[in-house]
Amino acid sequence: MSLNFTKLMRLVTHIMLPCLSACSLGQDDADYTSFAVPSPSGASSIARHVHGLEQLTYNLQLNTSHGGDSTSTQNLLPHDVDLTGSDAAIFAWDGDNHLTVGWPDGFKPIHGLKRVGDIDISYRSYEPDIDRISSHNLHNLRLHNTTVSFKELDLQDDNARYVATNEPVPNIKCIVEISGLDGEAYEGVSVQIIGNGIGRAGDKYPSLGMVSVDFIFKKAVSQYASLTPTQAKLSSIYPHFPYDSHPPATTVIPTQTKQSLSYPSFGLSDALNIFDLLQKGKLEMKVGLNFGQEILYYEADVNLSRDIIDKFNACSAKTNIYYSPSDIYSTLFQIPYSPKDVTGEATSSLNKATDVIPAFHVGESFDDFMADIKKRGYKNSIIDTHSRSANGEVTRVSLGSSGISLFFANVGNHELETIRYDQPYSGKVRGIGLGDRLDYLNNVLGSPVKAPSKFADKSVYIYTGVSNRYDRFDIGDDVVKTIFVIR
Repeated sequence: MSLNFTKLMRLVTHIMLPCLSACSLGQDDADYTSFAVPSPSGASSIARHVHGLEQLTYNLQLNTSHGGDSTSTQNLLPHDVDLTGSDAAIFAWDGDNHLTVGWPDGFKPIHGLKRVGDIDISYRSYEPDIDRISSHNLHNLRLHNTTVSFKELDLQDDNARYVATNEPVPNIKCIVEISGLDGEAYEGVSVQIIGNGIGRAGDKYPSLGMVSVDFIFKKAVSQYASLTPTQAKLSSIYPHFPYDSHPPATTVIPTQTKQSLSYPSFGLSDALNIFDLLQKGKLEMKVGLNFGQEILYYEADVNLSRDIIDKFNACSAKTNIYYSPSDIYSTLFQIPYSPKDVTGEATSSLNKATDVIPAFHVGESFDDFMADIKKRGYKNSIIDTHSRSANGEVTRVSLGSSGISLFFANVGNHELETIRYDQPYSGKVRGIGLGDRLDYLNNVLGSPVKAPSKFADKSVYIYTGVSNRYDRFDIGDDVVKTIFVIR
């Protein structure tokens, strides 16, 4: 592996951790090569070469073996490119002699060398979200003998240390892996759902954490051996940035290796939806080869047991595994236990109606939201266009039995003004969930913006959020009964 993990961790810590006053960090400039994507025979490989610190840039390096120890390296692009994470190129080999470099739609492809030795090189745009690709080459496949396992890793980095104790900062990964046998396209396929937290849950300063999904393919067979995985998706869930925003403000591009794709930065609601689907007993995913030239649609039966959930939650309790840049607080990601119903039936969420909660955000228009749930096939919403609120008549959309209600204005652009969370909603807002005690709310968020007021039989605690929003927690019997996010 050509990635220098120590330097990468130093970069991640320096750029993203809001704990600079509590941590001691190295300051070397970046100079590393990302995971390489080799040609089918392994004679050549393509990778991003990254350098810089305050401003990261990269070029595309093609490495070719000429027999023995003789190799050559060639930069493909005419100039270095800023590395933002959203416009990074990914690669597809079609045999050993044709390489395609792709940039996500919305970013103009940068063209470079068209030929290096006997390798032809082309440059193109592509659609990152595989559900938006129309392909006649869709192959329905099934994974057999599926297993679900858990493992915990602590990848401490000596270059990130606590100032007070000089102890290494923990880098904990909580991993649920689903594996199965294919035999038609690949010998086997695995999906890893990874909660990664850097720092301890009790740290004074919230640290960095995220939920990512890795798709791993074991040894391609038949005609697929000459192609490269470029896109993948679990059910209808696609990561977006900012987290939990809709529509996605920025496209998330996977990290590639020879036979794997890794998608970072799933929003909290998307991560919860992934585990909700697995608890219903079904795994569904699509995989795009060479930017959708071939699309593989997998289904599998899975058994996400209570034991696996308990192990994941015990691991996540040690760290901050989900961090939202739209809030100033980390939230502890836990999998709520909700086993499938007694019939054992699960709702399919690809190409048919789904009970996966669609993404939403304050300020979104009613028309955009309804268009999205229609596209996703979500049919569990209840709509009341004459609901009453303190600001007059609004449109209320209740999302099935999730406990989530959305309130859209009936004037102007009909934008989402208020989000309400009631039982049985199991997520968190600013690290606070329904049922949490008042003293925990005070410890996490501190004092509200004004003295608590009374509303019916509850006490109302209001905190300033981001983007001109307010977060309201209604307290009854010393616990959180209802949560509102208000524009």
